[in-house]
Amino acid sequence: MASFQEEILAGIPQDSLPEQKPYDNTVNHAPKRKDILTEAEKELALRNALRYFPPQLHAQLAPEFARELKDYGRIYMYRYRPSYRIYARAVDEYPAKSRQAAAMMAMIQNNLDERVAQHPHELIVYGGNGAAFQNWAQYRLVMQYLANMTDEQTLVMYSGHPLGLFPSHKDAPRVVITGQLGALQRPGSVSIRTDDRRLLDVHRSAGHSPRHDHHRDERRPQATLEKRPQRH
Repeated sequence: MASFQEEILAGIPQDSLPEQKPYDNTVNHAPKRKDILTEAEKELALRNALRYFPPQLHAQLAPEFARELKDYGRIYMYRYRPSYRIYARAVDEYPAKSRQAAAMMAMIQNNLDERVAQHPHELIVYGGNGAAFQNWAQYRLVMQYLANMTDEQTLVMYSGHPLGLFPSHKDAPRVVITGQLGALQRPGSVSIRTDDRRLLDVHRSAGHSPRHDHHRDERRPQATLEKRPQRH
């Protein structure tokens, strides 16, 4: 079995499937969501879920994800829940190139700790729908990106989906979030920054103006990891 650090660095396994995880009745699970999607919307949800995985795994994963959608009203990708216990470790225990990124990894894992999260296996931190991520593939990718991030890169995310690492500068936000990222985003906020003074610095909250980035250099995506498909 891979170690904690090895599993984070591996991200989503590309050559094989992790062992199926049994449904754990010792933790609090989210109630089944209402079946309100049309058949076309269910097909789109399944296609979007499969984009995280290589084509050779689709034949096995498609019926599994379809069952999750039918049984729970959401594709959580339970199979990809990490084998290690999730809790906030000491910052130095995370496989990271940036101490700021390691702090964010600890923050994420603290939010998803079974002693903290409302429905930890569904990645719901609070309020019944305050999800840190939509599925376990997103969690794995974000942790992998953070492990590879330097202090001159920014992770851009959209509704829990990591769009990739972009070159920035050491005073820029380490994470920029658009859409909604559940427990990690307050209403109206657009970005989160970590530094030596504060773990979280929300750049815009309701009723306040955003702080401006005075370093307006042209920025291009930086392919430090294998390119992942974007959600539509």
